[in-house]
Amino acid sequence: MSSETDNEQQVMMALGDFIFSISTLAYDQLTITDEWRWAEQPRIGKNDALQYTGRPNPTISLNGKTHLYFLDGVQYGQLDKLRERGSVLAPQQLVTGRGDVKGYWVITNLTDNQTAFISQGTVKVQNFTLTLKYYGDTLS
Repeated sequence: MSSETDNEQQVMMALGDFIFSISTLAYDQLTITDEWRWAEQPRIGKNDALQYTGRPNPTISLNGKTHLYFLDGVQYGQLDKLRERGSVLAPQQLVTGRGDVKGYWVITNLTDNQTAFISQGTVKVQNFTLTLKYYGDTLS
């Protein structure tokens, strides 16, 4: 029997009220992308000059896989719950499993690649990629 402490230790990350964990939906790859914009200014007879023009918001990509039979199917329907989260059309607070608050993020993309099926077309294996974009430290 698992205790509340065991469940807290399983949390990988929370996006709003959606919990990423081994017992709900786990990711196996997390990619953080930061960018810095440098505009090119042409110069006659010289290399272009570069001018820093700002920094776009960072993005996070999560990749993972769900299996219908893993943990008696508890992961079944979790990607639908993420779709619902994205359809809220509002920034969600992102918190790591260690409790670090990372500000508010929005879902910009969810790719669901279904690769194995059982009777009546029920999906058995789903590979997913979720892309988040930073909104800000606060909602204002």
